[in-house]
Amino acid sequence: MERFLKRYWGYLLIATLFILWIKTPVDPLVLAGGFLVGLAYMMFVAPAWCGATTRSGEPCRKNAQGVLLGCSYRQHKWQKVQHFPQLVKSVTLGASNLVGSASAAIAAVAALVAAVKAM
Repeated sequence: MERFLKRYWGYLLIATLFILWIKTPVDPLVLAGGFLVGLAYMMFVAPAWCGATTRSGEPCRKNAQGVLLGCSYRQHKWQKVQHFPQLVKSVTLGASNLVGSASAAIAAVAALVAAVKAM
């Protein structure tokens, strides 16, 4: 259970924030901050496949951290950062990255909405 919480705490954070947002009156700045932390988790920490294009033209299936970072190969890290706009447009790198990308997008939109509501 401890290993699960260490790896997937960001998903739990986002789910908890959505429940708090719906069920109780919470300060919008707290929600925006929490959703931004969740977004950072999805982009840089959440377990995902690398997905960078290999020499054979197929996506790399090594494990990576976050949607934005690549695997242990330095070229894959640079490739993912350079091609981030394309990654946002078409998330076709596998179920792991699809869930991570969708969660990151939801967290970003929720943080934006909560920040606008706080103003």
